[in-house]
Amino acid sequence: MKLVSRFIDFSSRVQNVTVIRAIRNGLVNMIPILIIGAFALVFKSFPVAAYQTFIAEFVETEEDKELLHQMGCDIYQGYLYSPAKPVEQQKAALAN
Repeated sequence: MKLVSRFIDFSSRVQNVTVIRAIRNGLVNMIPILIIGAFALVFKSFPVAAYQTFIAEFVETEEDKELLHQMGCDIYQGYLYSPAKPVEQQKAALAN
């Protein structure tokens, strides 16, 4: 009986660690988007015309883009539009 109770304790700890890691990974992915959106909201509230257009970096998914659009971002760039390219390929694209 002791062995079974130890296994149950161990398995519940492993499950808890898995859940905690999933939450941590979700937060790590969302924090940059939330920070960018917060800056967009703050800058758009300034009564200065130069701050009314906001460019969002690090846009990786359509969900990121939609969330940032709801927060007031107007222009987007990031992996969603163009993944990282080797230097030579980038130079060739700029030369055309």
